Amino acid sequence: ERLKSYVMMTCSIFIFFWSKPINTLLPSLLEAYHLGLRFGDTESACGASLHYIILKYMNGSSLEILESEMAVFVGQMKELDKMLLYKLSRPFWQAFLNLLGKNNMNDATCLVGDALPPEGHSEAANEPFLWAAIITFGGIVKTFFGDHVTQADEMVSHGPNCTTKIFVSSPSGVIDVFMKGMSCFAAARETGQKKYMKVAKQLRAKIKKWSTAKNPNVKRYELLLDAEMMALKGKQKKAIKLYEEAIILSARSGCQQDAAFASERLRGFYFNLRK
Repeated sequence: ERLKSYVMMTCSIFIFFWSKPINTLLPSLLEAYHLGLRFGDTESACGASLHYIILKYMNGSSLEILESEMAVFVGQMKELDKMLLYKLSRPFWQAFLNLLGKNNMNDATCLVGDALPPEGHSEAANEPFLWAAIITFGGIVKTFFGDHVTQADEMVSHGPNCTTKIFVSSPSGVIDVFMKGMSCFAAARETGQKKYMKVAKQLRAKIKKWSTAKNPNVKRYELLLDAEMMALKGKQKKAIKLYEEAIILSARSGCQQDAAFASERLRGFYFNLRK
């Protein structure tokens, strides 16, 4: 029974995520969390709780619910002295606070606040996993709040594999590839610079590779990146069709943030057509 939490957690995150829908994995992660606490495997319990939140986010759960649950889990990690997981969780928690407008109203892309103090960024210089977490979850707020050029510059500087080589086979790496892919396409359209287009295509290729391998959790990402590609090429009808498909698939899957994001990108595309 003591090993069950570890096995359920690792299988759900690193194996089944690549072949099963997210909503089928959430009960297993929650069970792994409870089993870990019950039998003393607190490392697995905390790892399961973090990835439970990550997958709930990807699956479109309410930000208010995610933020409140994350506050509880992060507190437990600190009490149980699981400091690496505690540090990795704080950037994601801070992203929720920013997205909800609870912190950084004057600069919503600043990943410093109640959950992540400035020293958290200083520590990242010597901790690769923390650095990747800040890059990934800071990237979420940059992309959603439209700071695409800054986000794209980070990806050009660090390279398209900067987080996936740290978060190997992890859902966090998938989030980062998608969000930075969107920002690189957006930056390419805003500035016309080929360096952004090159990286955008590399990130899109990663998502398409995962989709071709039958990962059921990335199809909406593939559609939206394909729409951005068609928009960049000036293929208006194809771009609109792909945006609409991404919106429909995201909405039907319950992924409200992705449906809203795709709708916003389509709105921006229509607006630019009228210029």
